[in-house]
Amino acid sequence: MKYLVEELENVGVTLIAVEALNNVSYSISTNRSTLELKVINDSYKTSIRLKGLNLDNLYDEKNGHIRLSETSCGYVRLKRKTQALTNRISLVDLPDDKWNIERFKKMEGFQIACNNCKLVVLDSEVNIKKISEMPSEFWAEFMDYWHCHKPTIGESKTDAKPYDYYKELKPRLNEVLVGNTYFQTIGSTIDRKVVVQTDGSVDCSNCRSTLGYKEGSEILVLEKQNLQLQDTFKELSEDYPGYLVVLARILSLLKFNSTRYFALKTGGQKPIFIWVLAYDCSVAYTGNELVQRAYKLLYKDSWDRPPSSMEDIQLSDDLLDSFLQQLTKIHELIPENLKMFNGWKVSYMSIEDTNPI
Repeated sequence: MKYLVEELENVGVTLIAVEALNNVSYSISTNRSTLELKVINDSYKTSIRLKGLNLDNLYDEKNGHIRLSETSCGYVRLKRKTQALTNRISLVDLPDDKWNIERFKKMEGFQIACNNCKLVVLDSEVNIKKISEMPSEFWAEFMDYWHCHKPTIGESKTDAKPYDYYKELKPRLNEVLVGNTYFQTIGSTIDRKVVVQTDGSVDCSNCRSTLGYKEGSEILVLEKQNLQLQDTFKELSEDYPGYLVVLARILSLLKFNSTRYFALKTGGQKPIFIWVLAYDCSVAYTGNELVQRAYKLLYKDSWDRPPSSMEDIQLSDDLLDSFLQQLTKIHELIPENLKMFNGWKVSYMSIEDTNPI
């Protein structure tokens, strides 16, 4: 049995859909934030309980009865009364990364390790004295504007510093900058933990797995998909799957460029077209608990006349494969008559759906 529960908080709509079986009775009950869906027939009985939904002030468009579509999918559509729509969230207020600065500030102790051999590279108790958020991708443009008439800084010619001195953002010793898909630090902060190769790649000093790359003369960029986050207080750890790297890049462009259409490209594969249809969804699909702050993503591999507002994103083959595999995995868990929308395949993805520690 496949099911889908989709809550679009910003428009006050909740959709509940179950693929129908023969001679099946359905019942739906709600108690504030808990929804219970029961499916019963002669040989099959199941109950789905979901917590975390906003079920206050909902009413059913069709008296709460389960309806059967032509593709044998029972569904009910609930709406929230207009005056109850008070919890709308702006897109720019949503996090676009799983390992973000707010999360690190809440952790009592953490380590960042090589994902292959688990060698600890960064430790909040050892070589991290300050952790800061990486400014937006437009930081350099802001600096250009601010300093456009300031070629030097200083009261006299002897202590004046060139404009380029301030143009480069560089972390200090034992400081880490958190970007949406990477960490930045300097070599002296992680001395003997990594090896910088002649081609600029930054490798683990223990197993020689690639962790990132060198940028400029001093900055080391560690890519999150090559790392593991360890909560030293809870004694838990988690990886950063490649598909989250792609999602973070999409969300960054979605926020700053206000486009919802993307072409994911590599050197050797056909592009995958993405349409971000909705954000800040709460969704549960077959066999899974409720996922908060999900994005409803439509995708296909051909488009005759894409819009001019579409953004291209260049990816490595492995990142695109990881993203497409995750899209397909969720797509296959959706009831049959909700899998497609005007020629697009339907899927969902969230930065919070991988059991965070």
